Amino acid sequence: MHTNLSNNKRYVGITQCPLKERWNNGNGYNKNDKFFKDIQKYGWDNGFSHEIIKDNLSYKEARTLEKYYITKYNSVSKGYNQINFDLGESLQFDFDDFIPINNPCRENNHREYFTRIPNSFIQIDIRKKYHLNRIFYLVYILIDKHRSYEDQSYITMSEIFNLCNYKQTRHKPKIFYEIIKCLLFLNESNMIRITSDFDIYSVGYTDCIQMDIICENFDATDKFSKITSSQLDFIMMNESNINKENILTVFLYINSYIYIRPKDNDNGETLCNPQSKPEAFWRSMKTMSKELSMSKDTLNQCMNCLTSSSGNKEPLLIKREVGSIQSNPKKPPQNVPNIYVLNKEGYEQEIEWAILKMLEVYNVDSFGELTGKDVK
Repeated sequence: MHTNLSNNKRYVGITQCPLKERWNNGNGYNKNDKFFKDIQKYGWDNGFSHEIIKDNLSYKEARTLEKYYITKYNSVSKGYNQINFDLGESLQFDFDDFIPINNPCRENNHREYFTRIPNSFIQIDIRKKYHLNRIFYLVYILIDKHRSYEDQSYITMSEIFNLCNYKQTRHKPKIFYEIIKCLLFLNESNMIRITSDFDIYSVGYTDCIQMDIICENFDATDKFSKITSSQLDFIMMNESNINKENILTVFLYINSYIYIRPKDNDNGETLCNPQSKPEAFWRSMKTMSKELSMSKDTLNQCMNCLTSSSGNKEPLLIKREVGSIQSNPKKPPQNVPNIYVLNKEGYEQEIEWAILKMLEVYNVDSFGELTGKDVK
C-alpha cells in the first residue's frame, strides 16, 4: 500500500515481481494517470510511504486481501486505484496478472490470458451491420477480462477511457454512450445479463456495471479470433497517435483469417498438409478497406503499427512483400497482396508455405519485382 503523506490518498495492489522492479521508483505506475501524476508532483521517496501488508500469499488470498483494503480505504473514489471491484464474494480476475510464461517475474504455472471473439463480429463492418462503434471489441474483451469463477463480470467507463486515452469530462462525450450501446446490444442479444440495480444511462465513470455472462452465447466455440493479454497490451499501450480501436479492429480482422492448423491426433498422424494450409494472411488492401469501411490510408497506418516494434515489445505481425504478376500482356504488372503472419516461432516457414500457395492461386511460376500498382 502506497500512501500520499500530504493528502492521505492510497493505492493498494498485489504483485509477483520483486518490489524494486514493480515499483521502479514510481515509474512502475506510469499507466495509472491519477497515481503517476501525484508521484511526479510529490516525489516517490519523500511524498509517499510504502507498506508491505502481507507476503507469501496465493493469488486468491492476495486478491481477497486487496479487495478488502480497497474497500476499507475507499481507494477508488478517494485514492489512486482505478478499478472499482465487484465487492461480492466472487473473485474477479485481473487481465494484467496473466503475463506470458517467459516473464522472469512469473512462475511457470501461469498461462497467458486470452479472449475468443466470434468472427461474425469481426469479418464485417460492425458499424454498418450492427450500428455499433468499434469500441465494441474492447468492451467484449474487458467483460471477459473481469470474469469470475461464477461467470459474473463488470465493466467501468474509466478503464475504457484510460486505455483509449479519452478525457473524462463532466459533459459525457458521445463515446460514453456508444459504450452503453454496446452493452445493451450484448444484453439484448442474450450474451450477457446486466444485473446492476441502477439506470445504466446514469452510470458514472467509476461505477461498476455488473452483469452475468451467458456462457452458451458469449463463449465462441467455432469460427472465432483469439486475442491474448500481451497482444491487447501491445495495441492499447502503443504510443502511436492512431485510434486504438482501429488498430484493434485491423488486428482482429487479420488474425481471424489466419488459419490455425489442428494438432496431430493421438496416433501421431498429421491432420492436414501444412503447405496447403499456411498460417498466413494475404488479402488486397481494396478488399480489406471495403469490408471494414476504413480508408486505405488509415488501414496502412494500422498495419504499419502492427508490424513495427513498440518500445521493447516485438511487433505482433510479420510482413513480407511478395512481388507482382502480369495477367494481361497488354497491361503493366500488378503487385499481389503482402503476406502477414503472427510473430511467433516458425513464422519463416509459414511465409514460405504461403508464397507457394499464392503461386498456385495466381497460377504463375514466380513473382516479378514490385511495381506501383496492386492487384484489384
